[in-house]
Amino acid sequence: MNLTASKPISLLLATLGASVVLIALATSAAALLQTPRAIFVAMFEVSVLAAGAVTIMLGLGKIGTGRALALLCIAGSLAAATVFGYLAVNGELAGRNLKWWAIARLAVAGLLIALAAAEVLLRDPRECLKRFAIGTALLLPAAAALAALASVSVRARLDGLDALPQVLLALVGFFLILAFVCAGGHYLITAFIRGVEVAETQEDRAA
Repeated sequence: MNLTASKPISLLLATLGASVVLIALATSAAALLQTPRAIFVAMFEVSVLAAGAVTIMLGLGKIGTGRALALLCIAGSLAAATVFGYLAVNGELAGRNLKWWAIARLAVAGLLIALAAAEVLLRDPRECLKRFAIGTALLLPAAAALAALASVSVRARLDGLDALPQVLLALVGFFLILAFVCAGGHYLITAFIRGVEVAETQEDRAA
């Protein structure tokens, strides 16, 4: 199943690409017109312009193969330029707070990553999604444990224990979290590998 080549997704990609290009142009103009000029932001926006242009090409069907990888690269460029640009001006450009600007662009990057993942996983939905679900389920306990450790009340209780119980809990917790992360990561990776294998098999048959 070529998800990103479908008409609704193609239209979405073309629209997102055009929006990214327009916002990048506006951001570049603001960075160069303010005093002092935010040169680094303008430089980062060059990669965003390229990413937006490629997204439009994907939406128009100009790129037929490697669409999932292209989406992943676009999302990475957009996210990196957004984070570095935000940090370069301490979250403010031309007197405007960039919080929602950054959130919106990172949301677009997240959507593109999700589309790239779906593109690969839906090549063999039964096997890929099964592995993906198992991997996600295995990662949940590790995520819950890390979230608990971020809680002030949990850390306060742990700090109240004696040294030996703290060390034992730390060791046991570390290896349990590591085990769940490794197992979950394995299933997630094999889910995407399976999608790649299906694509390679289809290309071999077509040749």
